[in-house]
Amino acid sequence: MKHVVVTRMLYTDDRFYRRLELYKKYTLNSLKEQTVQNFDIAVLCNRKHADAIKELGVIPFFVGENNFGQKDKTWHCKVPWSEIEGLGKYDIQSNIDSDDWVCHKYIEKIQELSVGDKSIHIHFQPLLFNLKTQEIKAMRNRYDSNNGSAFYSLYQPDKTNYIYIGQDGHRRMQNYADKTIIICEGYAYVGIHDDNDSTTMNA
Repeated sequence: MKHVVVTRMLYTDDRFYRRLELYKKYTLNSLKEQTVQNFDIAVLCNRKHADAIKELGVIPFFVGENNFGQKDKTWHCKVPWSEIEGLGKYDIQSNIDSDDWVCHKYIEKIQELSVGDKSIHIHFQPLLFNLKTQEIKAMRNRYDSNNGSAFYSLYQPDKTNYIYIGQDGHRRMQNYADKTIIICEGYAYVGIHDDNDSTTMNA
């Protein structure tokens, strides 16, 4: 079974390098500590940042020529699989944001649930983690079968109508699978810091 963990880091230079440091310290480090290591790690980035990603042993991939992660009401990199360049098809795609991290059995849990011939959306109820104070607390926002978490995976044994995990917002990704599974707290952590896009310790 082929599995890839995807992170979006489609930024202009200044923000890319700030996020890269968070990614290395939290996201990437937590992936390197997984109990199973039979998965790839990939980052959606601008082409000029590809070498910085490759140096980490991570696969860089791309969308379009002039997409720099612009944001109005939503990120402009939500595109179908047909617009993705540099990434192959996987049985499992997992999404983790560049300032978040996961427990050491996160990948093991996803692979344990990714069985059968039907597509499955697997997502996790995260905890909030203040990177400065180390405070951990529960989120007020609760996820369920109709409201998908940002810590999610798509298992697609049939690649006929393959869905790229980033083609829509996380709250709607359950609509792209035959079944959805929500996993309890303790596996995933939202990093709270001075450069969050939206989430705060009051989320």
